Amino acid sequence: MVKRIVITGDLSRAYAQKVVSEAPEGYVCEIKERTRTADQNAALHAMLTDISRQVDWAGKRRSVEDWKALMVSAHRLAMKEAGDVVPGLEGEFVQLRKSTASMGVRELGSLLEYVSAWGAMNGVKFRAPERMAA
Repeated sequence: MVKRIVITGDLSRAYAQKVVSEAPEGYVCEIKERTRTADQNAALHAMLTDISRQVDWAGKRRSVEDWKALMVSAHRLAMKEAGDVVPGLEGEFVQLRKSTASMGVRELGSLLEYVSAWGAMNGVKFRAPERMAA
């Protein structure tokens, strides 16, 4: 049995309490911040697409996924949460980074602000600023 309850007010809170009180021994209850929204995800990918079409990095155009890795890495460093850089399995170096899918609404909002600021400082023209809502 898996139940996902989003706390939106007194009714959902009461339902969550009921579900927890009726759960069998050994079950796990996890309370955490909601992960990123679909609008945040769409805004991030729109911004990364704009950057990938307008900015060269290390001598060439980079893919949206490359820019995502660069931005998540830089954002974590700016937030003093840099991921580890470790030797890879074939002798390369790999930065272990957090997945955007696991980011909470606030953290993804902070990443969006970082990407927007970086883009502004580097002359990126974003096509749809209204899609950058947190």
